[in-house]
Amino acid sequence: MDTTGITMSNVKIHTGSAWADALDRSAKVYNGSAWLPLKAGDYVRATTAWRQIGSTTPIPQRFFGTGGPDDNVYDAASGQRQWTLLPGGDNGTELLPLLVFLHGVDQGGSDINKVLEDGLPLVISETGQLMKCRGAAPQLPAGSWTEHLDLIDSCIAYNISNYNVDQNRIYLCGLSDGAAGVIAKVIQQPTRFAAYAISSPPSNGMAANASLIKDIPCIIIQGLQDQRVGVGNVAAAVDALAAANGRIAPQTQFHYDGDHSYREWNQHMFDFATATNFMSLTFEDWLLLHSLDRVQEAGNYVTYAEGTQDYLHYLAAKHVVDMLPASSDKTALEARLSTLQTTLEVGKTHLVLAFGTSANPATGNYTRITATDTGTTVNALVDTNGNPTGISFVCQYTQWPADLPGAGPGSYHGLPGGVFLQSRRVYASNTWNFTGLPANATCRVDIFPFYKTESGTAHYGITGTIGGVTKNSVGDVYNVLDYLTWDGVAADGSGVLSMALNAQYPSSSNDGGLCAIMLTINS
Repeated sequence: MDTTGITMSNVKIHTGSAWADALDRSAKVYNGSAWLPLKAGDYVRATTAWRQIGSTTPIPQRFFGTGGPDDNVYDAASGQRQWTLLPGGDNGTELLPLLVFLHGVDQGGSDINKVLEDGLPLVISETGQLMKCRGAAPQLPAGSWTEHLDLIDSCIAYNISNYNVDQNRIYLCGLSDGAAGVIAKVIQQPTRFAAYAISSPPSNGMAANASLIKDIPCIIIQGLQDQRVGVGNVAAAVDALAAANGRIAPQTQFHYDGDHSYREWNQHMFDFATATNFMSLTFEDWLLLHSLDRVQEAGNYVTYAEGTQDYLHYLAAKHVVDMLPASSDKTALEARLSTLQTTLEVGKTHLVLAFGTSANPATGNYTRITATDTGTTVNALVDTNGNPTGISFVCQYTQWPADLPGAGPGSYHGLPGGVFLQSRRVYASNTWNFTGLPANATCRVDIFPFYKTESGTAHYGITGTIGGVTKNSVGDVYNVLDYLTWDGVAADGSGVLSMALNAQYPSSSNDGGLCAIMLTINS
């Protein structure tokens, strides 16, 4: 078919008063019963023949509150509209995931522009932040999302009807009342959504329904200075979800300086420029790993680990693949993981220490450190394949009178289930040594702090110095996202690697908690 000169960038349609570019999809064509946006793949009459519109000019990301199918009215009964996001290159026909954002209580009504006042829509509209999946930000007429769960269904149905949505990869996210709506919806339909992300959520039945929703991957962000949402209720919900030990442990972080405002949800989740990383990913990228098609989900994890060549990402991928039932697909993914493991372990030894007195679970290759008195030596640490090594761990000084509660029994950062069951109190100066390393061996050390409290009156971080380099953990709690990494530090000529930790963050002697250390030795 002759498509010479016909592209989305040079086709114009007369709207009745002016010629409009087809590229921005504001122009529409009549199909005999309705006006529809013109898109790549449609046909236009060119003198003597019908020619198909190509898309040689890249289609930019578009974010619009009117002008889409049915003028963006997602629910005919109420007349409510949504903001629609089409990522770059999307002409509406490609099979893509859908991310639904639910606004807070102040953004409802009939003025669609109010949706842009906060959260993800604000960030996109003000910064032009680029997204990878389609987005829908429906507006609520009045009241709470928990009273109008049917409108969430209407929004999803509208997008499925007008765009090619991958129904295995529908995600929910929201803040405040929108977060309450997300919770209520996943409780109502626990097998519908691939994952969700919420900030400052009312507890809303999460704890009572933890066993029902435990297998839905989630991100929960909360500010400790929040006066509108009961922080204790959110903490109880997180505790219940973690204890339920679902497929993928909840990703959580409670921020010392976070309140009930954009400073919490935009800074720490929605704005990619400032937000917390989840496995070194944005919250959108982390959501996109997950799918109701578990083979697809496991493949996403494997592909990501192959791309980063990071051992922790390999462990996370292995955890997801191991949960698959036996099949040829699983066998193929295991083969890819085996190849990746070989690459990551050539010339390297990886070992994990877990702190606390909990008994080792039946599975998981790590060494639990139960006694931390000065001079205590733990010999023959095992590597991550369960093999004994000649490496020892020596405690030099400690003020750890007791165990602290950890995040839960699940796998965090790809580490074996059980590693995060407990943390140990860190206070004042603590100096520990790894001994028995090859002389002058270069190493990577990953330290995983964790402190559980609902208090917003003090920081609970850790400061560490290894190889003359000092790093601080953030002073946040319920934090399974951040960890401290020293790469390229060296043992001395006797094969000793020293580490100094204390809780002097940011400046006062507050408590800190430590769950685990991973040591990687380059032989």
